[in-house]
Amino acid sequence: MENKVCKQCSADFVVEDEDLEFYKKMAPTFAGQTFDIPSPTKCPDCRQQHRLCFRTETNISKSKCALSGKEVLSMYSPQTPYAVADYDEWIGDKWDPLSYGRDFDFGRPFFEQFYEMAVKVPIPVKAAIDNENCDFLMAGAHSKDCYMGYALINSEECMYGNWMKYCRDCIDCFQLWECELCYEIIDGQNCYECSYCQGIRNCRESMLMRDCQGCNNCFGCVNLNGKQYWIFNKAASKEEYEKIVEEFKYGPIERKKELRNKYLELVASTPRRYAKIFNAENSSGDYINNCKNVKNSFFVEESENIKYANNFTEGRDSQDSMNSGYNSERIYMSVASGADSQNLMFDLFVFDNVGNVHYSVNCNKGVSDCFACVSLKKKQYCVFNKQYTKEEYEELVARIIKHMQKTGEWGEFFPVKMSPWAYNESKAQLFFPLKKEEVHEYGAWWRDEKPVTDYQGEFVEPKDIRQYNPTHNSDAQIEIDNLLKGGAIECVVTGRPFRVTSKELSFYIKQGIPIPREHPENRIYRKLKLISFCRLFKRQCDCSDDGHGHAGRCEVNFETTYAPSSKEKVYCESCYQKSVI
Repeated sequence: MENKVCKQCSADFVVEDEDLEFYKKMAPTFAGQTFDIPSPTKCPDCRQQHRLCFRTETNISKSKCALSGKEVLSMYSPQTPYAVADYDEWIGDKWDPLSYGRDFDFGRPFFEQFYEMAVKVPIPVKAAIDNENCDFLMAGAHSKDCYMGYALINSEECMYGNWMKYCRDCIDCFQLWECELCYEIIDGQNCYECSYCQGIRNCRESMLMRDCQGCNNCFGCVNLNGKQYWIFNKAASKEEYEKIVEEFKYGPIERKKELRNKYLELVASTPRRYAKIFNAENSSGDYINNCKNVKNSFFVEESENIKYANNFTEGRDSQDSMNSGYNSERIYMSVASGADSQNLMFDLFVFDNVGNVHYSVNCNKGVSDCFACVSLKKKQYCVFNKQYTKEEYEELVARIIKHMQKTGEWGEFFPVKMSPWAYNESKAQLFFPLKKEEVHEYGAWWRDEKPVTDYQGEFVEPKDIRQYNPTHNSDAQIEIDNLLKGGAIECVVTGRPFRVTSKELSFYIKQGIPIPREHPENRIYRKLKLISFCRLFKRQCDCSDDGHGHAGRCEVNFETTYAPSSKEKVYCESCYQKSVI
């Protein structure tokens, strides 16, 4: 065990024996020499902040393709220093990433040289592979007919979503698994036709719910289990349920606000579970399902021996990484890596059957045994985008690592100034907010706010959703045409223009959902702010309820994402289960 002081925030932290053992397993061997992985110089929170600088899930901008010059939608802003390219052109064989190769200069720092090359080699405008008719999907895989969003996996007909897997016909949802016909859901699994909910499992045809399981036809409820026809945590008749749903969908705006406010008051007064850990052995963090030995991690599923990580699925033996998984193992200090891959360290967007790749960016499709490379596909034994024999590769990499050890760069992730995104457009700003001057002091770069819009056309004001429904309005088709063919909608928060697609409008009409007045990017950001993760705090159970097996306040302590200063009542697992209706 090592007791250390964080070089960023000066906090004390511990590198445990199991961590040191992990670093020994990850130590690579080149030319017969094994190179130890040094223990981290930053505490877990600061390491998390560092990695989040290299991830965005809200940015969608127009950019110029570095290969053809055509205009493309991109997850990178025009201000990024990197050269970006249309995905189809990038994945094609009309250009050669090895043409950007260069020799390593042992008289200069590693990161300085790598950054000079990395900004010149085209990288894809999106992290999306093997999708069908998903031209505007910024990140995802094996999906079909999806529009806008990030990390949609094996999903169909979904729009404006983030981290959705095996879903169909869902809009504006975050962290969804095996759901259909859902809208504005955060953290849902195996649900059907639900809307405006958070933390629901196995629910059907319900609205405005939080932390409910196995509930059908419920409205405005919290902490319910196995109920049907409940309203605001009280049993109701089918007729009462149908009446209140009709009021919420089609009633006057004042009535809708009244119902939503009553639900929010119930949420505020109801205890929260300290963490959402289901069927997990020896695990800590939040949103952990079917796992073993997962510690200080978030949004991890079907994984084992994971630590200091988030967004892992089917991963093993990995630490300090994010957005990885699907049959991956031995991933360390990487962002967006995995998918049938192993032995990856200090990488960014490296996935799809990749192995033994270090300090590389956007390498995939079977790349193996490469060091400090950018945008390679199906290559082996490359360094700085130059091809070598196996013997030459191992000798050169060994020399470079020795050089990095001398400069203090070996074992460190890419400096934050190398991120393709400005700090204020990355996920770091969401969970570790900084002001512009603080960002510069931190070492990252800042993107000045772009003008609200250069849109010169007319704006259209969406009408009540019933006006677009033939059941309620005989002239509905005229209203539909006016909306789809007319001007843009002006975001009520940012003023940015956006449009509604015909498929999207059909969903709103069928579900009785008002047409959104916020820009899609702002809607994503709003949902992300409702998720508390990335940091754990020590806290005592707040329960003082009678009949829960303790006198006075419960003495159980735990780690939770709810800070001690938060207003929520947070219960340990035992007290929470006794509070569920």
